[in-house]
Amino acid sequence: MKKMSIMMLMGTLFIGTLSFAEREVSFDYEKNLKQRNETDQNNIKKYAEKNKVSIEVSTKLYKERLEKEFKENEVIRQEMMMSNLSD
Repeated sequence: MKKMSIMMLMGTLFIGTLSFAEREVSFDYEKNLKQRNETDQNNIKKYAEKNKVSIEVSTKLYKERLEKEFKENEVIRQEMMMSNLSD
């Protein structure tokens, strides 16, 4: 029974280590920025076609939406920071 318990403990530790082990992942900023820009351009084009508006109008509306989301996320982030400081 002890042998089984020790084997279970070792297996659990091994699996846990593999599951939660830190690993280094390189982040390619340029690639990420390029993908983001391509996605933004596609979204703007699709919105313009769907709503039958010009690319300029679509771009303006898209940027306004992004700014609004950024402001809302900033408020949420500030609230989380204050919550963590008070704990």
